[in-house]
Amino acid sequence: MAINPENEAALCELSHCFDLSDAQQASVTYFKEFTNEHPYSFVAWFNLGNALSQLERHEESNEALDLCLAIDDGFSSALYSKARNYLMMGQYQEAVTCYEEVLRIDGAHALTFSYIGECYEKMERFEQAMIHYDQAIALDPNWIDAWIGRGVVNDMQGRFSEAVRDLLVAVKLQPDHADAWYYLANALGRAERYEEALEAYARLHALDPGNIDGWLDHAEIMLGLKGPESALKVLRDAETVHRLDARYRYRKASYLLRSGQQQQGLLELEEALISDHAAHKHFLELYPEAAAMPQVIHLLELHKQ
Repeated sequence: MAINPENEAALCELSHCFDLSDAQQASVTYFKEFTNEHPYSFVAWFNLGNALSQLERHEESNEALDLCLAIDDGFSSALYSKARNYLMMGQYQEAVTCYEEVLRIDGAHALTFSYIGECYEKMERFEQAMIHYDQAIALDPNWIDAWIGRGVVNDMQGRFSEAVRDLLVAVKLQPDHADAWYYLANALGRAERYEEALEAYARLHALDPGNIDGWLDHAEIMLGLKGPESALKVLRDAETVHRLDARYRYRKASYLLRSGQQQQGLLELEEALISDHAAHKHFLELYPEAAAMPQVIHLLELHKQ
């Protein structure tokens, strides 16, 4: 199908069709051919960059987005896409630079300040993260990502009461936001508000049973409160979804061994080692005493890659 290179709407619709069909590689092939024939179509370069990003080819994506911006240096959507690539590559300062350029072009928006806050959070520059989350909230008091960001930063800095306060705002704004419930549950646990934490984990599991970190963190709280049998009960509730996940298996093996169910624990450990031997480091971090068990040492050596 021939498309007029100046018909930007048609190019965007075509890109959307590729997305709906989960056909990113086909999108890359099409827009590479299109840009070869029409090298000054900034929308085509933008679409190519986004398709490459979805394939996690972030450096190639940014090369395409740079060509888009060379044609139209005021196209802020391309800067957003470029910044997200930098975020995914762990190049947070470069992402901040892109977002600051967006602010220069588009003016102040809660979304942009929230993204900058996220970058500073990743860099553990917590004061700057809070400043930008606060700027997002000042522009839009209902901007949930900024409230979650504030809660996470406060939690990371040991300000658990403040973290709980911020995250309660988040779940009030969006009661079905699974990530907000996850971070709230963790903050409540660290604030030793255990009953509320368990209620928050239950809410999380109902909203997003696929969140394995929620199950593992929930189980760890139960281990501290009531011991390995209670922790195992939490993991059994997650078994249908996460049975084949190596982290789940290692965690279950550690609880079985702690509870004295040695044979079953060793069988679970062996399955985990076969599935993902490298992840056994997490098992030993969780249960360092296992490193002195002869049977565990034998299994670690037997399945060493």
